[in-house]
Amino acid sequence: MGLSKRRLNLVIPERAMERLDWLRDRTDAASHTEVIRQALFAYEQIVAKISEGSVLMEKTPGGQLHPLPLSVDVRPIGKANLKVAS
Repeated sequence: MGLSKRRLNLVIPERAMERLDWLRDRTDAASHTEVIRQALFAYEQIVAKISEGSVLMEKTPGGQLHPLPLSVDVRPIGKANLKVAS
């Protein structure tokens, strides 16, 4: 079962490329593509949880829990978003 693939060409600023290189090195990823694929998966999980109303928390090295400040704008999942056939 072959999965179809699509090519995406990115033009990004030098600073973004440096961040991509840093992430590749820090995560021991095989390629920039792997970094982007993993980042997309992580972002998908974050959006899904925030959409459900969850608050992501950060556990500090001292063991304290604080809300993780993320700038992710999502539409909440709920009855208001459901479309009912009439």
